[in-house]
Amino acid sequence: MAETVTVEGSTLNETLANAVAALSATSPDELEWDYVRKHFSKGAWTVLLTAHLRTEEELAAVRERQAAARERNAANEEANRGAQDLADNGGRWMRGMMDAMGIECEIMSHVRNGEPGLTVSSAEDGRLLVGKEGKNIKALEALLHASVGVMRLDIADTRSREDRPRRDDDDRGPRRGGRDGEQRTQRRGGREGDGPTDRGARRGGRDDAPPREKDPARDAKLVEQATEFAKAVLEGGDSKTLDDLNSYERHLVHTAVREVEGVVSRSVGRGRVRGVEIAVAGDDGDDG
Repeated sequence: MAETVTVEGSTLNETLANAVAALSATSPDELEWDYVRKHFSKGAWTVLLTAHLRTEEELAAVRERQAAARERNAANEEANRGAQDLADNGGRWMRGMMDAMGIECEIMSHVRNGEPGLTVSSAEDGRLLVGKEGKNIKALEALLHASVGVMRLDIADTRSREDRPRRDDDDRGPRRGGRDGEQRTQRRGGREGDGPTDRGARRGGRDDAPPREKDPARDAKLVEQATEFAKAVLEGGDSKTLDDLNSYERHLVHTAVREVEGVVSRSVGRGRVRGVEIAVAGDDGDDG
């Protein structure tokens, strides 16, 4: 029976190095090891594990898996290089288009989950680039695909929340509810004469939440938290949700999650302040 040793160290790498030395091995790949979990349950700050040498058959299987993983990584890197080249070409094409239209913006090319894409950010013309019912962004995307190649196009409106027009202040003017333009009483969930009903509040939404001031430090912390959640979901498999986010904060979370391969995000809830659920890709989650 193979000799088993129990070793301890301040970090996992240090502990594995101690195990390699104790068993006269040449690398941790030659070891079969496991944590001593009771050690952690007592609140210890060191790493304690047991280890023994693998058999020749086990070691051959490990090396075969490692060689296959290296081949996959090399293939993925090559595919990503091709996708990044396509995204960069798309970025140059989009820069020429935006300059011709006189639109000031920032253009970022990227590869997410192996797919090329562009993000166009504009404080002044983000809404124009999207267009009514998304018609302008669809037209831009069609031109981009025809001129360069298929890739995702995202438009980011970088205006502060306070600078964005309220629904009743946009170019459509006030809504008409009846004759003489009076506001129509909402009858669903209330009696006529009780005044307009806050349907978002009745459905559990947060339409009445006050706008939050932009805070770079808080935004950076939110991005960091979203990235940590995404990595935790990738490791554990269980979805996680960040709650009480306005549209700009949800955009930050979706953008951060896209940088972690293997997970997706989607907005959940109703109203202006909603949550973002992060799940393993393929678990019926759809980012948006």
